[in-house]
Amino acid sequence: MTQLALTIPPSPLEMPTSYLSRLADRNLSPDLWTLCLDLGLDFPAISRGDPASVADICTLAGIPAESFKGRTVIKTSSMKYQLGTVVMNTETLARGEIRYCPVCIAASLECGARFWEVIHELHWQFIHIRRCWRHDVALQSHRKFTDPWLRYDFTAFVRDAGLDFWHLPKPTPVEADEIDIYLTKRAYGIHEENWCNRLQIPALIKACEAFGVLIDYGRDIRVSALETDQRRNAILTGFRILSRGSDGICQALERFNRRTPSRGGSQPHPSNGAVQRLLGSHAKQRVDLDPVRDVVREYFLEHYPFRSGTMVFGQKITETRVFSIRGACREIGIRRLLLEEILIRRELAYRDDAGQFHLETVLKRTLIEEIKCEKHDYLDQNQTADLLGCSFVMIKKLQRAGILQPVEGDNRRRPKGFYRPAVLDFLTRLGVNAERIEATDPRRCTLELVARKLNCGVPDVVQLMLEGKIQAVGRLTDELRLDSLVVLVKDVAQALNFTEPNGFSMKEVRRRLFINTRTLEYLVENHFLDVRRMRHSVTRATRDYITADSLTSFTASFITAGMFARENGLNGKHGANLLRKWGPKPINSDPGLRSIFRREELQTISFKREE
Repeated sequence: MTQLALTIPPSPLEMPTSYLSRLADRNLSPDLWTLCLDLGLDFPAISRGDPASVADICTLAGIPAESFKGRTVIKTSSMKYQLGTVVMNTETLARGEIRYCPVCIAASLECGARFWEVIHELHWQFIHIRRCWRHDVALQSHRKFTDPWLRYDFTAFVRDAGLDFWHLPKPTPVEADEIDIYLTKRAYGIHEENWCNRLQIPALIKACEAFGVLIDYGRDIRVSALETDQRRNAILTGFRILSRGSDGICQALERFNRRTPSRGGSQPHPSNGAVQRLLGSHAKQRVDLDPVRDVVREYFLEHYPFRSGTMVFGQKITETRVFSIRGACREIGIRRLLLEEILIRRELAYRDDAGQFHLETVLKRTLIEEIKCEKHDYLDQNQTADLLGCSFVMIKKLQRAGILQPVEGDNRRRPKGFYRPAVLDFLTRLGVNAERIEATDPRRCTLELVARKLNCGVPDVVQLMLEGKIQAVGRLTDELRLDSLVVLVKDVAQALNFTEPNGFSMKEVRRRLFINTRTLEYLVENHFLDVRRMRHSVTRATRDYITADSLTSFTASFITAGMFARENGLNGKHGANLLRKWGPKPINSDPGLRSIFRREELQTISFKREE
């Protein structure tokens, strides 16, 4: 093939089709297609990046065969291209239009360049480059629908537009963003070291969109629902995240998951919207997204519970790294409530005011192994009875009295939950300073024996010991056991008598108020006095009593004739006559009832009696 007489040197910024367009204008051909017909060049093959056809251009122009190495767009399928080592597709590389920077072209023409000397730069065809990195102006596009081959003829477009078109007022400059600068440099292989270099450009754009949409708009928003400017802002956000590498990706996911309410309890499975839809739900499992997929998969496995054998982003998990609450219970072999209390004790979780459990950490295998060793410190009721040295029935009594409570609550059916160090501390407090003695003094009795003598329960005696009102004076065995502790009977009796009564019998109330049975029934029915079935704090008998609080409240506001006579040093008949003559009207007037007055209305009775 003969070399052309008029040739031009190639530019390191252009593609073979752009060079061929300039070569056609240099050789006075009306357009690129005509030149190919005249010289027998296969332009469809050139547009597809066929190496032999590109080599024919180099031969005609007398330039080295490797002049377009790395800048030839090779069409590998209907929607994919190869540009050197960079994989592109129809979403990232514009092949149906001419994209250009008007300021760059105008600057070349103003410097005296001829039309065939104006270079069509390769990076202008990158769809996601929106602004020129030299002049900070938006790139323009030109599309020719009549002749599809004219979309490659850049020089003909510049020539046909005329000089007046290129001398129009310049657009308002707006600074190019990080994506514009990064893609421009990457188009020519002059970009800096960046984690994003691991991804092909189509995969990079998709990953940036997914992360940007997730961080800026939430997990429920899809990329297709955003406007053009919103998608651009999302890409910028995602690019800044990916530029920081695997640490940036993990930190972004951590920040999002912390600020976003979970939908599955205290430790749910991940719900990261567009990121999971891109990496996990894609039917083809795109290989070009593997660098991002590997980082996100590792983050998920370190923060969410996945069972062994589960598929996570196309890879089967061989070992469980993180456990859910339920999975941890199965692994350790304890109930959930007990596990919750262990985590709260370790300050890894808490309960709110409503009693809801909140986990503040990730249940990793190392933590589970530690809890496995610790679970032996939690005893069931039989084990607790053996440790304290008492019967199972006694444990039940202490538990019902609220003295010895399991850490997982007061549910009596829970088989475990008594914390060994707490139980030992409880036993030590009861037997402090108790030395070994012989059972020879009848004034000293075990807890069960003194409870029978004084008509009370062992929990009552234990409560007095915990409150410091009595102390154990010795123990009957070398080992400290609850059933071997010995106390003085008189000390227990004295401490029990000091206890304020929590209620009064019906007979005692009638005696204190100087009323009959009908009057007492009247006061109960009208809620002046409160009747409750309970255990008396002094006699230990369980029956219906008038509560001490209601009786105190009544005597503070009301007074009967008998109470009036006693308080004023009068006999009953004299007091009744005085009230009948000078007193106010009683609150009750039914026959058979003792009169009841309000105290505030009797303040002047003593004055009138003196008159």
